[in-house]
Amino acid sequence: DRFAHGNDVVRIRLDALPSGADRDLVVSLVGEGALPPALFARVLDVGAGNPFFIGELVRSLIDAGALVPAEGRWTLASDQRAEVPPTVDRGLPDEDRDVLTAASVLGRRFATGTLAMILELDPSEALARLARVDLIRREPPDLAFAHVLLQETAYGTLLRRRRRELHARAASALEAEPGAEERAAILGRHHAGAGNGEEALRWFRIAADRAEEVSALLEAIENLD
Repeated sequence: DRFAHGNDVVRIRLDALPSGADRDLVVSLVGEGALPPALFARVLDVGAGNPFFIGELVRSLIDAGALVPAEGRWTLASDQRAEVPPTVDRGLPDEDRDVLTAASVLGRRFATGTLAMILELDPSEALARLARVDLIRREPPDLAFAHVLLQETAYGTLLRRRRRELHARAASALEAEPGAEERAAILGRHHAGAGNGEEALRWFRIAADRAEEVSALLEAIENLD
C-alpha cells in the first residue's frame, strides 16, 4: 500500500503466487479439465508462479490453435501438438548466451546487422545454434525470439550495468542507420535504458511530433508520457 508520488518512486516487490493459487489461475482461464495433466504441469512449471507468465503461456496455446473454444468452454484440439514455449536454457555456451541476452535488448524481433554492431562481432554461428534449439526463429526480414517470454526472460538475466551498456550501443547503432527519425520512439527507449535522460527526452519528443503529424494521437500521447 505504498505508491509513487511526486518525484519519489517506491519499488514494490511482488512474490510468486502461493502454492495452489497458480493452479486456480490456470483453471479460471481455461476451465477444469481443459488441459491434460502433463501439459497443465508444464504450464505451472514454466509460469513459476508469475501470473503474467501464466497468462501469456495460456495465450500462446490459444494463438497456436492448441486450445479452441467449443460449447462455451476451452478444449484441446485433437489435431494439434500442444507445446509450452521453452525457457532460456541455462546450459547454453557462454557465447550463445551472450548473443541471446544482447538480442533481448533489441526486443522480440531484431536485425542481425544491428545485433552485430552492438556485440562488435559476427553472431551468425551463435544464432544458427540458437535457432536449432528453437530459441530464435526467422521472421523475414528479421529474426525473432520464438516467444515473447523468452525475450523477457533473457532480458531479465542482464545485470544493470550490462543492460545500460547494450542499450547505449543499440542507440548508437540505430542512430547511425538511415531514417533514424522513423525509429524515434525506439531510440527514446534505448536512451532511457542507457540512462541518457536528455537524449531519451529529445527522441520521444520527435516521436510525438511525428505521430501528431499523421493524427496518431494516442501514439503521440504515449510518447509524450
